[in-house]
Amino acid sequence: MSIERSTAGAGPGAEPAATPGPSDPADAGTPLAIQLQVLSTEHWSLLASRSLAWNESFSRAGMFLSALSGAIVALALVAQASDFGEGFRLFALVILPVVLFIGLTTLLRLGIANYHDGLTVGRHEPDPRGVLRARPRGPALLRHARHR
Repeated sequence: MSIERSTAGAGPGAEPAATPGPSDPADAGTPLAIQLQVLSTEHWSLLASRSLAWNESFSRAGMFLSALSGAIVALALVAQASDFGEGFRLFALVILPVVLFIGLTTLLRLGIANYHDGLTVGRHEPDPRGVLRARPRGPALLRHARHR
């Protein structure tokens, strides 16, 4: 993918002058293309943030399940070798609190990630005031009840 620039204007690779479109009096100096670019950039930025949060959540859950299954296998091996004797109890008292700590911290972090994902979803919905300002006759899909 390449980005081509117009050579019209002053200097090498200068961009053409922006053409102003319909805009709000508050955005008198901002062209329509820039307004739509800002909305698009915000949309994709929030989408990328959500993707990173989901990837982190799945990775953390996977690491916890790996630690849990490893602890269970280790406990089974020690139990078989020590016939559930004193060595097994001591090993279980060492390994189980570690797995419990990993599980609780994973649960806490997943809850925090879920909370932030909920906030991001709330900001991810397009604000029809911004879109409709750029396109006054926007589609009815953009007119949410909470923004009317």
